[in-house]
Amino acid sequence: MKSATIYAIIDDGYFYIGSTTKPLEERILQHRNASKDSSY
Repeated sequence: MKSATIYAIIDDGYFYIGSTTKPLEERILQHRNASKDSSY
């Protein structure tokens, strides 16, 4: 099993928590892009 980064992000009123095997910066960019298209 790959080691995963556990992360929590609070950004513009959105709160994200999860894990990823991708670079964290890349994951944050995905969240930012997704938040423009739909709300969670």
